[in-house]
Amino acid sequence: MRRSSTRELVVLTGLVDMAKSLLIAVLTFVCLGVYYKNESPESAEPQVELRVVEDPLQSARSAALAGLNVAKEGLTQSWRSRLFAGRHRGAKYNAAATVRDERARIESIGRAFGNSSTSETYRLRVEVYRSRREGGGRGEGPDYSYRIRPASTP
Repeated sequence: MRRSSTRELVVLTGLVDMAKSLLIAVLTFVCLGVYYKNESPESAEPQVELRVVEDPLQSARSAALAGLNVAKEGLTQSWRSRLFAGRHRGAKYNAAATVRDERARIESIGRAFGNSSTSETYRLRVEVYRSRREGGGRGEGPDYSYRIRPASTP
């Protein structure tokens, strides 16, 4: 009987040693994972904030285009002369829609300021033509199509 209890003791001791080794390995991997997660390559490099400074002329152009789009949308909602003003990405725009019968002229001006207190202006002019669509008017009023072309500058 003693022999079998000695064997059981040896097997039990071996299992305990294997469990200790497994526990140490798991703890080592967990600690390494935490260490490498906190020491990512991004945190090792100095933090540099990237800012894209847009050219003032490009900002003015973008603002003029935004004003043009707002004016076109306004004309599709209500076909009448109107003024529009607003801001787009830090630049200002003023747009005027002048309606005469089935033709409208939109002039949009974008203004942006540069870093050295210089200002840039960009002007867009388009003509919009409205015509009644064939078979239009689904019960909520007449249906129109719109054509847009660049206006000649004086």
